[in-house]
Amino acid sequence: MTTFPPVEYTSYPLPQQGAPFVVLIHGFAATAEQVWIKTGWIRKLQAQGLHCITVGLPYHGQDFLRDDAQSASTAQGFEKSALPAKGKTYTAAVEGALFRLSQQVGHPLHVVGFSAGARIAWEFAINHPENVRTVTVAGFPQKNHIEDLKNYLSGRQHEAIDTVFRQLIDQSPITTEGLLQFVSAPHEGEFDPAQHHPKVPTLVVGGTADTVSGSGDWLYEALEITDVPHRREILSGRD
Repeated sequence: MTTFPPVEYTSYPLPQQGAPFVVLIHGFAATAEQVWIKTGWIRKLQAQGLHCITVGLPYHGQDFLRDDAQSASTAQGFEKSALPAKGKTYTAAVEGALFRLSQQVGHPLHVVGFSAGARIAWEFAINHPENVRTVTVAGFPQKNHIEDLKNYLSGRQHEAIDTVFRQLIDQSPITTEGLLQFVSAPHEGEFDPAQHHPKVPTLVVGGTADTVSGSGDWLYEALEITDVPHRREILSGRD
């Protein structure tokens, strides 16, 4: 059992009671601020009557922000809090925090994950279907690239990583120490989505210009031979 930094989260409640909850999980080398707030997703989802909760992943929180990113936040969270994260793997630890969050909410959640957050959303929906209404995964990479990222961040192999990842790391608001601790943590292995998939309604989102994760065909085609309610959304020209 490994103890990770806490899972930080911010709740954006609506004035009306009883609104459905959507939990949004960002990806590697990013923050909830970048992925969900500055892009306008919180505003758009609230306009649809959803109570939004953004989740900040371990090693990506306030203590791991670069100095020049510390004052960049524009979030106006109503309820900032954190939950402990313990587990055999990084994903299991975040899952445990999400489970406690769902217990606090008292209602099943719509769960949305991007990139590394997509794997967490996927696993949470599999292991806690009673706590999930729907799951949406976007930018879900077929390979986790953990070893290549570890080698690059530790300075062992500067050419062993895709240019897109180098740009992602160079532009990240997260410190190199935080990113290295993330890739050094125990992670889930690869899996076959035809055998290992949620039992709740699932949306797979992909972009035609995504050179890291592709269009998500590998997930969608696997779900086609299951009895899981599912559909796919392809975004033309998006990465």
